[in-house]
Amino acid sequence: MADSSLIYMALQRLPELGPKREARLFQHFTNLESLFSAGPTAWRAQGLPAATVMALQELGLKQERSAWVEQVKADHQRCCEQGWHLITLESADYPPMLRQIHLAPPLLYAWGDHDVLQLEQVAMVGSRKASGGGVRTAQLLARELAGAGVCVTSGLALGIDSASHHAALEAGGKTIAVLGSGLANLYPRRNQALASAIAAQGCVVSEFWPDAPPRPEHFPQRNRIISGLCDAVIVVEAAERSGSLITARYAIEQNRSVFALPGSINNPLSKGCNTLIQQGAQLLNSAEELLAELNVASSICRSATRVPAASEPPVERLAEVLYQVDFEDTPIDTIISASGQTPQAVLAALSELVLLGRVEQSAGGFCRLK
Repeated sequence: MADSSLIYMALQRLPELGPKREARLFQHFTNLESLFSAGPTAWRAQGLPAATVMALQELGLKQERSAWVEQVKADHQRCCEQGWHLITLESADYPPMLRQIHLAPPLLYAWGDHDVLQLEQVAMVGSRKASGGGVRTAQLLARELAGAGVCVTSGLALGIDSASHHAALEAGGKTIAVLGSGLANLYPRRNQALASAIAAQGCVVSEFWPDAPPRPEHFPQRNRIISGLCDAVIVVEAAERSGSLITARYAIEQNRSVFALPGSINNPLSKGCNTLIQQGAQLLNSAEELLAELNVASSICRSATRVPAASEPPVERLAEVLYQVDFEDTPIDTIISASGQTPQAVLAALSELVLLGRVEQSAGGFCRLK
């Protein structure tokens, strides 16, 4: 048989198959050998249309000589050249928690250290238009979790997702970003620098073709992977119709623990969290509560895995970074360029300034508070 990752890539190009239908196939047949040996009658019984059955038959018979494999060889080579790792359902390094879920993705594209997908993970999700308080809470929780050796997983979106990724990186921990687009089409574009930092210290992962755009229907699919990778999901801030609630619902279906942070009844970004708590989600007051739930000793939070005090940004560095932040949205790349400091130093300083109440994260980057 040809390289199994080539075959799995070819399956993604078959007519009328699509990610959901493909996942259903492997829910039934479990691997390539059982899929191809089943034959057209069994495929039709699974609801495959005629065009898909014909293409699947040709792929199964010809394998590496198939026209479908030929079509994906250039993209497969590009993945290898970019250092993107292809993880199939038959790979020994397929994430064990994800393998357990209903309709597990047959193929994952991973950029960075794909071994982190094996680690104990907690998902942190919330509003893209998070409040300053929500961002600070996400940062504090992510730092504590990352410092305890728990990998922080999120979706690379603006707001709570970005704050969680940044804080985990600054704590010297591991973090995973799950995309609603392909690795060659990162979204949102303003988080490309963050994605690179995550790949250097963790992993960026997607089930979609490398050039796949960020279509609306991709994000609910992405959310099932976020929850599926993790032991627990924390919802920091969420409006009543938030995508974070979709992640929470998937987590419940996947038998994962769901935690939510309560908030004021007057805050629209707290309504989703408060509703989750009403419906049985666990109210979360601290990282220690979650670590106890995961049987991780809370004392580890303050162990050597944390960034030592000597590396905290000095006052002078904080002032230099603050000076570059306008009272309107200032892109992170602009702050880094103007400050003349490394991206890691700027991110650490900005995080400290957020905690001090001097700046807040915004849709366009950061802005200074009056």
